[in-house]
Amino acid sequence: MDLNGKNIDGGTVGAVALKDNKLYIASISGAQSYNGVPNPGSNIDVVNLDTMDVKELISVKTLKDQYSNDEAMFGTWSKEEYPCDFKSIVVTPAGDVYIIANGWNPNTTAVFKTTEAELGNAKTNAKTTWKMVKAFYFGAFVFPGAAYDAASEILYVCGAETGEYNGSLYKSADGGASWTKYDSAALGGAFSAVAFDVLLKPTTADITSKDVTVHSDAGSVTMSSIEVSGDVSELSGKDDYSSLVNGVAGTQTIYAGRSIIVNINHSTVPDSAPVTFTIANFSMELHSGGAPKAFIKKHGSGKFDMFNATYDAAAKTLTFTISPVDDYFSEGKIIVGELADKPAEPTSPTSEGASGGGCNAGYGLLALLALVPAALRRKKG
Repeated sequence: MDLNGKNIDGGTVGAVALKDNKLYIASISGAQSYNGVPNPGSNIDVVNLDTMDVKELISVKTLKDQYSNDEAMFGTWSKEEYPCDFKSIVVTPAGDVYIIANGWNPNTTAVFKTTEAELGNAKTNAKTTWKMVKAFYFGAFVFPGAAYDAASEILYVCGAETGEYNGSLYKSADGGASWTKYDSAALGGAFSAVAFDVLLKPTTADITSKDVTVHSDAGSVTMSSIEVSGDVSELSGKDDYSSLVNGVAGTQTIYAGRSIIVNINHSTVPDSAPVTFTIANFSMELHSGGAPKAFIKKHGSGKFDMFNATYDAAAKTLTFTISPVDDYFSEGKIIVGELADKPAEPTSPTSEGASGGGCNAGYGLLALLALVPAALRRKKG
């Protein structure tokens, strides 16, 4: 893909998004405009990393051409007045897509919502499910960015409001219908948009009960019931996990992914026998130095025990063994996720060392290459 002049502004969190073998790219496609007129060629593109084929999904011109003024697509603007270029993109494990667009006169960030399937057809029919779910109006320099925490299913969007990097963080847990604002006072200092690229890597993708199997070398074990969900609140968003999980240090943190409530019939194996779970169609992105784990409480215990897990990225499987079986089952709740060191406290960037809301077109290629794992950089043919 030729990035010359595309201006993907790689300093923005969410300028590119990786989902399976697809790399989504949001580009301003030229110099950022300060006259309230967006670049008509501002695009969302996708690269198939197996074949390196590139597909243009939608441009600002196509979006404006397909919508009329009487549709609730451009907020309080008419489509002629709509000021925003595509700036970043978020793709969730469930296939929802949030596209963040930005305008510099007025200083505005718009959040659109659609799906992967509809985005794939957006060039010919964007009108199916596209919707503007939020427009933020900022009174100062804008440094927009977006990220999605798959473990808690929360979308985060940020932008400066009272000066460079002295902005607010917004979060939505209901697909953009409602938002909670955290300003610089609530955050304890000036906010850096780059910080949540470190903190909010997606932990696991969606799995279903059909993806989970169990066996024991000691004999036959069967699951009489199973429920898979995203309810990981017991091990999510805590400052100190050492009081919640045996074997976790105060310097460590947990990124919880999915919970599995399972009832196991293990009457034909000894109470001391181990049982091994395998989860298929499983994908996760580990933090640097992080390790996959399974967490479960013994009967009557207030704290979780922690068991090592093995993640096979090529086979997309997660495997872990829990022992002894009678201490944790017949019914038990397992939370799968990751144990990692707590991230270092982020520091506020200076205007000299950070991208300025779209100015640095030459930085995009470096950021793109840094975010594509080496194993996925395959040459076509």
